[in-house]
Amino acid sequence: RISEEQQYKELLQSDTPNIVGILNDMDYLTVLSARGTLKPWPEGEAFYRFDQYMYNVDFDYRGPEFSFVPVPDQFSIHRVHDRFVSGSGDNPLFIEYMLVSSHAPFNRIPPYVEDWNSLGDGSIYHELPIQTFKNTWFQGKEYTEGYTAAVTYVVEVIVSYLTTFIHDDTLVIIIGDHQPKYPVTERGQPLSVPVHVLS
Repeated sequence: RISEEQQYKELLQSDTPNIVGILNDMDYLTVLSARGTLKPWPEGEAFYRFDQYMYNVDFDYRGPEFSFVPVPDQFSIHRVHDRFVSGSGDNPLFIEYMLVSSHAPFNRIPPYVEDWNSLGDGSIYHELPIQTFKNTWFQGKEYTEGYTAAVTYVVEVIVSYLTTFIHDDTLVIIIGDHQPKYPVTERGQPLSVPVHVLS
C-alpha cells in the first residue's frame, strides 16, 4: 500500500517489477494513453517502461473542453485504436487507458457519438448537445446527477467500443483509482472500488 508521497517517490526510484516491464520482456507492445498528463513524466517513464506514451498534446483534439480533462474518453479511445490497435500486426498489445470523463467535478459531460468514424479531430463536439450540471471543484447542487451521467457515458463508450471493434479474445480490466468525491460518497468511506474483468 502506498499511503504517502515519499513512499510513491521511493517506489518510482526502485527496480520493483511491474506488469508493463514484464509484458515488455515478453515482446508485447505496451502503450499508455494518459491525456490528463500535461508535461513530461520522466520518473514514471523510467519505472514503468511503456513502449509508447500518448499525453494530452498527442491527441490533437479540436473540440470544446469537458470537465476535468478537455478530451472526451470516446475520442481518446478512438485515437489510440486507430494508431495502435487497428494496425498492431502480430505482436501482442497491452494498452492502459486512463479514462477521465467520469472524474470530478461532474459538470460538463460529453455526448456519446454513435458513429465513431465521425469523431474526426473532435470539432464535431462543438455541434452536439453537452450535459451540464451546477457543480464546481468545491461546491455543487448536482454532484450525484453529474456523477451518474458521467459514469453512464463512460460505460456506454466502453461497451460500444468493445462490441464494435474488438472481436477476439482480448482481456479487458476496468478499475477506478478511488471512490467519487463527497457528497457522492459519504465522508470516511474506504477508497476501494470494484474491478471488472471482461473477455
